[in-house]
Amino acid sequence: MTRIKATILTAGLASILALYGCSDGGSKTCQQLSDMNSNQRASALNNVLTNHGIDPARNVMEAGMAVTEIEMFCGMSWGGVRYGDSATQNLDRLIADGVDWSELHW
Repeated sequence: MTRIKATILTAGLASILALYGCSDGGSKTCQQLSDMNSNQRASALNNVLTNHGIDPARNVMEAGMAVTEIEMFCGMSWGGVRYGDSATQNLDRLIADGVDWSELHW
């Protein structure tokens, strides 16, 4: 995939995440994320991002990188969170554990 396509997809995902508010202050496990519908996933991801100081509407690249790391951590394909992939690993771990948050802030 070209860099331009990846950037466009990342921007699209961040835009979707920005539309949904936070439902609670806690994080979800990979299994819980896997069991959610797309709206619930977007809300859960937005919650995790904002809890770590990332505003998906303003920090598109950081948000996209974090979501990609969560996908890899949970064993989903690239774009899997958005397209409803099931988690295949780290099922009982918090999705926030899959991101090195200190590496995302530029």
